[in-house]
Amino acid sequence: MAFYECAGLTAVIIPNSIIEIGPSAFMNCTRLSDVSLGDSLNDIQEDTFKGCTSLISIIIPETITRIRKDAFRDTGWYNQQNDGVLYLSNCCLGYKGSLVGDLHLEEHTRLIADEAFINCGSLSGSLVIPNTVKHIGESAFSHSYHQLPPYFTSLQLGDSLITIGDNAFCDCMSFTGDLIIPNTVTKIGQGAFFYCNGFTGSLVLPDSLTTVGNSAFYGCASLTGNLLIPETLASIGHGAFQECTGLTSVNVLNATISDRMFWDCSNLMSVIIGDSVSYIGGGAFGNNLALTTVTIPGSVQYIGDNAFVNCTSLKAMYYNAVNCETYRTWLEGCSALEMLDVGNNVQLIPDHSFINCVGLRNIVLPESVNSVGSFAFKGCVGLESIVLPESVANIGAHAFEDCLALTSADIPCFVTTIGDNAFNNCHNLTSVVIPTTLSFLGSSSFGNCSKLTNIYYQAEQLESGTSPFDGCLSLATIYVAPSVLKIGSEVFKGCQTVHFIVSLGDIPAALEAGAFSDFANSSVLMVSCGNRLAYYSVWNMFSYYSIIEDCNTYGITIVEIGSGGSITPSVQTAQMGQVVRLTVMPNQGMYLSSLKVFNANDPSQIIPVSLVGIGTSSYQFTMPPFEVVVNATFSPNTSVDESVVTPVLASVYPNPTTGNVKIEAEGLQFISIFNTLGQLIYDSSVKGDVFECDLDCYETGIYFIRVETTIGITTKKILLRR
Repeated sequence: MAFYECAGLTAVIIPNSIIEIGPSAFMNCTRLSDVSLGDSLNDIQEDTFKGCTSLISIIIPETITRIRKDAFRDTGWYNQQNDGVLYLSNCCLGYKGSLVGDLHLEEHTRLIADEAFINCGSLSGSLVIPNTVKHIGESAFSHSYHQLPPYFTSLQLGDSLITIGDNAFCDCMSFTGDLIIPNTVTKIGQGAFFYCNGFTGSLVLPDSLTTVGNSAFYGCASLTGNLLIPETLASIGHGAFQECTGLTSVNVLNATISDRMFWDCSNLMSVIIGDSVSYIGGGAFGNNLALTTVTIPGSVQYIGDNAFVNCTSLKAMYYNAVNCETYRTWLEGCSALEMLDVGNNVQLIPDHSFINCVGLRNIVLPESVNSVGSFAFKGCVGLESIVLPESVANIGAHAFEDCLALTSADIPCFVTTIGDNAFNNCHNLTSVVIPTTLSFLGSSSFGNCSKLTNIYYQAEQLESGTSPFDGCLSLATIYVAPSVLKIGSEVFKGCQTVHFIVSLGDIPAALEAGAFSDFANSSVLMVSCGNRLAYYSVWNMFSYYSIIEDCNTYGITIVEIGSGGSITPSVQTAQMGQVVRLTVMPNQGMYLSSLKVFNANDPSQIIPVSLVGIGTSSYQFTMPPFEVVVNATFSPNTSVDESVVTPVLASVYPNPTTGNVKIEAEGLQFISIFNTLGQLIYDSSVKGDVFECDLDCYETGIYFIRVETTIGITTKKILLRR
């Protein structure tokens, strides 16, 4: 404080022998206007010239290595007639204050320090960062635009720049023209270009870049065109490009997609997510009103809350995530989503994945899917049909709840668990098959299915939650298959409208307490011919006279669509409970693509059909107490002649196998499996060089595996044995 408040001091010459000026040395010398700094000076400390209101111009020598905080704060570095010029070289540290005019950074400048020019609201013109500058500090040019006038009009970053600090150019709204990030930059700090909304044109991020901080380009609304996130960029902060409303497409090759990364990019029409991306954060693409199509790659393992919320134009989604966790509202408000294509490697439809996607109509899941998560399709009120492959073992709680338009939902034969409320309030379901393998049926799993009239109950030993069919006010008939060994406690509790229970087996299933509680007193048990006494002794909730033996025979009508083959029943007529076998013989070059058995008087009432020995092409069903129609469809089939020789090299092993088969070939595209009659029993499009499938559910025998690759086709024979 050597000359602190020396009001009469007007000029100072610092000799070359001086290397440091102490804190507040010339503070508040209000008449000081002429300062010459010696060539040996290297440090100007805090508040040195603070309050020197007459100081309008000063040259900083190259020897300066440090200018400390507020060294020139509140100087009079301007006059009314001619704006002053501040020349800085070799360093730029710690300067902040009210400056007017141009800023010239000399080529020797190496560093622009934290808050160097924060809130210097009257600086104007072009800001050129010299090629010698490697680091721009935090809030170096940050600007409180609510309180200060316009700032620099353009920015040119030097070719040696490595890091741009947090908030370095925050709120510099007057920048116009292109923003060019040099190829040397590795890090852009959080808020670095926050609300620099005057930048125009495309933003090119260099391959040198590894980190972009939170809100780095938040509100840069005039940046336009395509944004490519380079593979080197592995870390991107939350909201990095939020409200960049001029962007029309983005391509993220490798980086984690962070929370709100592209939130409110309202003109974004195209999004490409690279095969290395594993995380899509909450709100990442929320409110992208122009987005129409999205592909979720197989690498994605997590999708956060509101990731695509209110993407009101999103119509198609290609979902390839093999085993992903999703947050419950990641697609909320995507009312236009009509098409869902699930990739052939997807194993899990995650919890909450497509909840309330009201525009979905029909969905076919591939054979790779083994589980449908809780709430997966809840509230998809437009969903009319869902095809669940035989690979599905679990259907989660509330998975299809409130799917009001759902008319058919074939439960796969290997499902073991159906969770609570899984199909609750599916008012248009009319018929349900409970498969043999099902071991648990959740509470209200089919509750309030108001049009459900028929249940085919095949489960051998089933445990259930509370009243799985409660509120099914149209339920009239329950068919109990011969395979049923036990009916659990209160499985049909609350089914007050049921008047017919048809038990197709000769041996009555054991009943636990309350299995048929709440049935109407007028309910009738219908059993096959000669089994009245057997059932009366076990199902004693029925009186002897309410048990009816059905000794009639019913016809079987065969309808073959096209001329692709023939189907022959073991009998032309059958009694209720009799097993009918169907033998299918496709013509050469054809295969059986569809086989259905239904009530001749009510085609919506489908009778379960099971495959019995693929090698012999046999199917069977248990005859109900009415006439049935067997409907078979045959389609053209590519030859599976084992003698076909192609240059494709493929390995299929183990051979023989007890079930699991691994197929290896370069550039796999399609796998098809046929039995010895040429019937297609499995097909799937694939990617990569390795594919695995399980033949465990098929009969022992010889099969042919057709392997299609990018260069050709070959066929391999395999033996399945136990």
